[in-house]
Amino acid sequence: MPVTDSAQAAEYQVLLATSLVRAGCLREAEEAYSAAHRAVPLQGVLRLELGLYRALDAWTARDLDRAAGIIAMTLAIVPTEEKAASRPFDVVRAQVLELKSLVAASREQYTTQAALLVDAWNTLRQPPAAERDMWVGASLLRNLAPLAWDLQLDDETEFLRHAVSTVSWTDEIMSARYVAHRVLGWTAALQGDHVGAFARFRDCIDLAPTAPSRISSMLDRAYLASETRQTIIAQEEMIRAGELARTVAWEAVVGEDAKVLLELAEAYARDDAALARHWFGRYDRGRSLPPNLMLLASSDRRQTAMEEDAEAAVLAAEGFIQEAVARRRTALTTWDALGHGWRAARTAVAIGELTGSAHDAAVARVKTRAFQRSWLARRARSASRACTAKKKLSS
Repeated sequence: MPVTDSAQAAEYQVLLATSLVRAGCLREAEEAYSAAHRAVPLQGVLRLELGLYRALDAWTARDLDRAAGIIAMTLAIVPTEEKAASRPFDVVRAQVLELKSLVAASREQYTTQAALLVDAWNTLRQPPAAERDMWVGASLLRNLAPLAWDLQLDDETEFLRHAVSTVSWTDEIMSARYVAHRVLGWTAALQGDHVGAFARFRDCIDLAPTAPSRISSMLDRAYLASETRQTIIAQEEMIRAGELARTVAWEAVVGEDAKVLLELAEAYARDDAALARHWFGRYDRGRSLPPNLMLLASSDRRQTAMEEDAEAAVLAAEGFIQEAVARRRTALTTWDALGHGWRAARTAVAIGELTGSAHDAAVARVKTRAFQRSWLARRARSASRACTAKKKLSS
């Protein structure tokens, strides 16, 4: 039956174009997009949605310049009165801003990404219907939270803390609440508020949407407990995490949850080199899968640095100190280049402990200055004292 309504015709052509892109038929997809463009009004939410999907397809194909160009034109669209509009204008505009933030992330412009996500949130929350699509809002918070943590963005962290307290959380968006709570927990830990951090991590175990994320929060508690010399808590959480990890079908785990294998490897590297290697091997096997089955994208330098840090911990546990230091130095270079301060500090501390070098200890002290009340600064000071004592013994 022919489609006569212009809105329905546009929607049909957009869906067709999206399917053609997935099939690799780019020329035919562009023709369908052009047909959709002819079917919709010159302004309004329908054209906004058309721009969103076109830009999304360009971003998925990693054609960043084309995606950015489409987004710029799309954001210039102004709202009009449309009875047939399926969604509010500001909700779709928020999604376009979120996509613009992903383009910025693909270019490693992470502070820009954070600012765009806040802009998108403010757009989404415009009155009078501020609660109308919190699935989109949850996606914004889920993307913003790690940036606030990794880049030590004080304003964005405070924004996140306020946003978490004002959202009416439902089961459908609970994963975003988990991510936000975990980030706020580690932010508290870096500020020296260990009690607050432990409370957040305890909440995260209950909020975790998946078994791997639950394991991650158990490992968070175990790590912080170990660093604050609460041995019993650390041992208990490691036992719980290990028991749960053995029940997970890791070959079916994808995306962010796959990173938990790296966390398991690093956690066990403190006491059990064989188990650490076992978990890193599980992760490594995922990287050898065909591209359509890969656990994680390999183009993100942050992911590569996490892999370097995790394998360095395993190598050090196995006694391969030189190889471990080399991997840590590679990771440190990446963290510095990306402006991820606390991760750079953590890696620098590990290097100083492995080498015992006065230079490396000094670097660790410099990089932990922003975290003077945290366990990182304490470990940097300990490494420096050990280096001084070693120097006195040798003289």
